[in-house]
Amino acid sequence: RICDPAVGSGAFVVGMMNEIVRTRNALTPYIGKDGEHSPYHFKRQAIQNCLYGVDIDPGAVEIAKLRLWLSLVVDEEDRETIQPLPNLDYKIVQGNSLLSVEKNLLNHHLLVKLEELKPRYFNETSVSKKKEYKKQIDDLISQLTNGHKDFDFEVYFSEVFHEKKGFDVVIMNPPYIGQKGNKEIFQKIARTEFGKKFHQRRMDLFYFFIHRAIDLGHAQTQIAFITTNYFITATYADKLRRDLFDRATFRNLINFNELHIFESALGQHTMVSIFERGKSESVSVFTATTKRVGFATPSILNSIMSGQDAETEYRTIKQSELYQGDQRYMTLVGNHESSGDPKMALLAKVARSGKLLGTICDVFQGIVTGADKVSPKHVSRFQVKATPGEGIFVLTADELRALRLSKRELKYVRPWFKNSDIGRYSCAVDNSFHLIYRSSKHEEHDLPGIKAHLARFKIILVNRNVRAGEVMVAQYDDFVRGKGDIDYVMIASAMKAGNYYCISYARDEHLFAGPKIVSPQRSHRNTFCFNDVPWYASADVYYITQRDTSIALKYILALLNSKLYFVWLYFKGKRKGEMLELYQKPLSEIPIKVISSREQMPYITLADKILAITKDGDYLESLAKQAKVREYEKQIDQLVYNLYDLTPEEIMIIEGSQS
Repeated sequence: RICDPAVGSGAFVVGMMNEIVRTRNALTPYIGKDGEHSPYHFKRQAIQNCLYGVDIDPGAVEIAKLRLWLSLVVDEEDRETIQPLPNLDYKIVQGNSLLSVEKNLLNHHLLVKLEELKPRYFNETSVSKKKEYKKQIDDLISQLTNGHKDFDFEVYFSEVFHEKKGFDVVIMNPPYIGQKGNKEIFQKIARTEFGKKFHQRRMDLFYFFIHRAIDLGHAQTQIAFITTNYFITATYADKLRRDLFDRATFRNLINFNELHIFESALGQHTMVSIFERGKSESVSVFTATTKRVGFATPSILNSIMSGQDAETEYRTIKQSELYQGDQRYMTLVGNHESSGDPKMALLAKVARSGKLLGTICDVFQGIVTGADKVSPKHVSRFQVKATPGEGIFVLTADELRALRLSKRELKYVRPWFKNSDIGRYSCAVDNSFHLIYRSSKHEEHDLPGIKAHLARFKIILVNRNVRAGEVMVAQYDDFVRGKGDIDYVMIASAMKAGNYYCISYARDEHLFAGPKIVSPQRSHRNTFCFNDVPWYASADVYYITQRDTSIALKYILALLNSKLYFVWLYFKGKRKGEMLELYQKPLSEIPIKVISSREQMPYITLADKILAITKDGDYLESLAKQAKVREYEKQIDQLVYNLYDLTPEEIMIIEGSQS
């Protein structure tokens, strides 16, 4: 019994049908051959007895049925053997796989009758008889679901759960939909018992499908997914990973990384995951991570999947080595020295001799204003008279000048930088944007220019943290209920009304003005810079500030930009394809070896020499200065190798990882 809970146009169910037919054809010489062993009958039997699919899109369901019908007859030369096309209404069903209903499965009489009628309906050719059977089936389903209309697997496909307690195979390419901008879809699921158990903010819809697939199986059900690879380390996928840890045994994880599989999803990093329901620590996991880029071809895919590709890294690891930490991050290279991978032994040595960065420094995200600029969604949702891209809290120089702020008001304006302003040891100092940094912690002053500017966007600012589908206004005389095309939901909030001209999540300003290390949230290299000037940036920048005064930030800077720490971040941190994800959690978990202030000085001296060069205005154009920086970086790398007592063989591993 095979199910695709996101069947789409039916590619997987047709493919599985063909696999079943090929297998039965191969067995035919050994079990006899007669009319019932023809490919046509194998196909029809597979469609009737083996294949099930569900999709929320009714058009896709009809296409899936059509593909099954066509595949049934397309190769048949003897038309005399072809029977009328089967009725697939209870095989490929339109519905939401992620919803379910309260049902009455204890009424065995109704179930028996339902399961007797469905095969009759499948083969029925009489129009009147089909209508009669369909009405009887729908009436029984209504009784079993207490009149609810939502799709439910255990009712619609009850024979599978009676016979085997679940499907043998669940295979799927589920939709990749984030919660941002799609809250209504997620909230409907979150209200169910299933949703309450597995929902979390910033998750992807396909996480629900993986949970559902496990629910649909019996012990040892084989489950195969094509998804993005983000879930293995995503911050808000920890419920998914814990469920997989508790209820699944992985067999294969194939990470296609930067290799494009689907032309329609060029920004995605694809992974094939194959696992079975149930825990078995004795089963090893076969992992593959390709270094290929560009577009995949059938021959490349076959080469990668068969374990024969020269540009793909293969490993066999234990189930226990697949997960790490309390967040159950998944690693395709294994966790421990026992994995047999020399990189893992080397990184284990680094981990043993260091304290976590998050215990000796404060690591935090940049500023969240809640509304940097006007977005197209702001214009359509709130009908504000503004242009998409127009500054709200983040302004261009021209926009700032146009406000004609007083000297008192300009005290609330800060330099604003982008994550692209961060290089290795090099931070931009000239800002082209400005931030209105007004927080609820500031004393009240007369700020007519700032308030007049932000008042234009009041409806946006008051609703920064309101649930989708709701609109909040501060006072009833601000807007008339139902004015225009928006039905305003009046949610009074004096606090929010009074502070609408404050940024959403303010922090102590000394964090942004004093000594700090900054990094972009994503980078192909370990990219960290030090500065000690006012340097404000958005949520796509992460800050590291000193907590333990005995550990110098410039010593930490030298370590973080070294080759050894690139290897750490690549294999033990988080990645999106080949991009390092330098978020708060993976940064906080970087091990830093604690040494004396005297021992830190060589690192600090070299870091200072590099910073002195990168501050020069012509640094990016000067090949000589860039070469000098590379020379100093090599010296830092050697210091780091000595710090961790790396052998010549281990140094070769690190250097080889950078080539």
